[in-house]
Amino acid sequence: MDDIDRWIFEDRYRNAIGRVIRDSSVLDSLDDEQFRLRFRLTRSSFYFVCSRIENCLEFPDGRCGSIPPATCLAIALQSLATGNFQITEGDLFSLSQPTVSRCFNAVLKAIAHRKSEFIKWPTPEQEESIKNKFYELTGIPQVIGCIDGTFVKVSPPRRVEYAYVTRKGFKAINVGLACDVNRRFFWVSAKYPGRAHDSRVFRESSLYRVLRSGSRHGVLLGDSAYRSETFLLKPILSPRNYAEERFTNGLCRGRVTIENAIGILKRQWPALQGKLRLTPEKCSLAILAAVAMRNVANEYNEPDFTDTEYQQEPTDNEDIENGDILEVDNAVAFKDHIISSYFV
Repeated sequence: MDDIDRWIFEDRYRNAIGRVIRDSSVLDSLDDEQFRLRFRLTRSSFYFVCSRIENCLEFPDGRCGSIPPATCLAIALQSLATGNFQITEGDLFSLSQPTVSRCFNAVLKAIAHRKSEFIKWPTPEQEESIKNKFYELTGIPQVIGCIDGTFVKVSPPRRVEYAYVTRKGFKAINVGLACDVNRRFFWVSAKYPGRAHDSRVFRESSLYRVLRSGSRHGVLLGDSAYRSETFLLKPILSPRNYAEERFTNGLCRGRVTIENAIGILKRQWPALQGKLRLTPEKCSLAILAAVAMRNVANEYNEPDFTDTEYQQEPTDNEDIENGDILEVDNAVAFKDHIISSYFV
């Protein structure tokens, strides 16, 4: 979550302008289904987001101040939905490309400014419920969520494009995500290029620091891309006995949660399945905005989108798959304790 703060605050806005919320000329002309298909949120959740970010929509050059916040938000969400950045959206709202660009950037930064309201650690009451549900699902105690990585294709500058090339040959950002049993995301990291391993993305994150320090409590379920920790469990690739097999099966049942959550995210925001033709910094903000808006839809119990296909594309796990020697003794002891206490 703190991965993009530098980009936000290096470009602080100076000219907050009061605005009305609705732009009835376009938005109200759409029926509810058209509205949701176009902007990927229902009206109620759309205007909730609008109310949270309208006071953060500021334009450094003083332009675009007369454009309603709802129009700015609609432009940004339609861009994330279609990947047709700026020109197509400008046609809908009769705005020029530079104006659309300013609105899009302002919305991304406004959502990032409010990110702690949209993407956050569960409350104590939520924690208890989440851990109980994960225990029923997996048989593993104290599980707070699942973690995984996913690629989002980008077009990086030539001078650094080598860092973005994945083992499969395409250029991408490696996005780290963690979600709870309800598929609500509570962590996202979107700053690392495609060459970075899932394990590094996690180990250099704020989530890793708070779990390791003990300021947050709970166990994450990961795959073989991650190193075992006292707060992260991963499958045993070659179980030696029935208890280890039961443990691995339970863990894999839990991990389906994050796999499903990523699929739902990318179906809601199909631009994440294509190639984001933005600077790496703006790509990171766009990914953060998509995750934040996914959580809003989750909070409002909105149905998942089924109008787009999604095929999971695994990130590169080869470095750690045979890396048991990297596991520290207390992490191994923790895993063995879980198996002997709950799966024998």
